[in-house]
Amino acid sequence: MGNEVYSTWLMKPCQKLLSKEAIRRITKSREGAWRAMRSLQNSNLEIVSLTNGLIFGALKMSGKYDLKGFDFIHYVTALLRGCSAIVSYDNHFDNLEISRVEP
Repeated sequence: MGNEVYSTWLMKPCQKLLSKEAIRRITKSREGAWRAMRSLQNSNLEIVSLTNGLIFGALKMSGKYDLKGFDFIHYVTALLRGCSAIVSYDNHFDNLEISRVEP
């Protein structure tokens, strides 16, 4: 994947989570990117791999929730990992077993 394609691929999800100013600070310099990565590393964020077990676990629950695509995978991951909340602006996560908290 070329740098330009990778950058475009990476920016789309970031735009949903971060302000334009935050993205500008992160992408403006290598130091900004390193600071952002260190901040994530020092947070309680856990990156979970998408495994066959997770996919099959999600499929077993697919009739129980009215979520589609990645929202469904994110929600089932949170359930299986014992999360107490989902941090999101997306109101598709309202009225579920795990509460939604806006960032």
